[in-house]
Amino acid sequence: LNLKIVILSNNLSNEVVKVLRIIGVKDFVDAIATPDLSGYFKPSLGAFKYVANIVRVPPNRIIHIGDSLEEDYMGALKSGMKALLVVRKANPPSGIRYVRSLDEACDRVLAFEHVGEG
Repeated sequence: LNLKIVILSNNLSNEVVKVLRIIGVKDFVDAIATPDLSGYFKPSLGAFKYVANIVRVPPNRIIHIGDSLEEDYMGALKSGMKALLVVRKANPPSGIRYVRSLDEACDRVLAFEHVGEG
């Protein structure tokens, strides 16, 4: 699979890198996109365009996964990306593509990639 993992966060890059190291996944992440690097906060279109530019992938080939309806889900859709909202406990708004966990999100991303939609 030719998947790239980018962390898009409204936190500063040094904090994101610190967390990635602590949880032991930094080596699996291809890039990070944060306001101090891009100049934009989610849900600004600029934040999502920055991600597409750094991985050199058109927005319609990117799946954004996040837990904020406005900042993540709607921001991604407005930028032309696919989106999955992580909703762990509450009921999601109708018409929203959602997952209950990051494990489920991984399964959905792999399914998109397998059928050529991702």
